[in-house]
Amino acid sequence: MSGDETNCGECVKCLRTMVALEALGVLGGAPFGRTSLPASRVARVTVVDERERSYFEELPPFCRRHGRADLAEAVEHALARSRRHDRFRPFVRWLRRFPVVGPATHRLEALVQDKGRVDYRPPRE
Repeated sequence: MSGDETNCGECVKCLRTMVALEALGVLGGAPFGRTSLPASRVARVTVVDERERSYFEELPPFCRRHGRADLAEAVEHALARSRRHDRFRPFVRWLRRFPVVGPATHRLEALVQDKGRVDYRPPRE
């Protein structure tokens, strides 16, 4: 462990854990600073890493077993969105090499990933 044992509540790992806790109905007692997790937030998660995807793929049946079909559908939606965006990721990485369009790719990626407003400023030279 890194020594920092706080839960950010925003990264893919924290959100995955929060989905499971929400399905069990015990998220409010966990140290995430939230009492509930809306399915709409879960649907906006972007899962890029294959290992994380395999963990996320376990969640829909788990959520359904615990009576949370809404969370199961939200996870399935997030996984489908993530897969649709896979083909564009290499192109976006390639675009970032160019100083003129590179900064715009961060804003575009944030919109695609539903992260909302992003205050990206290119590094000063």
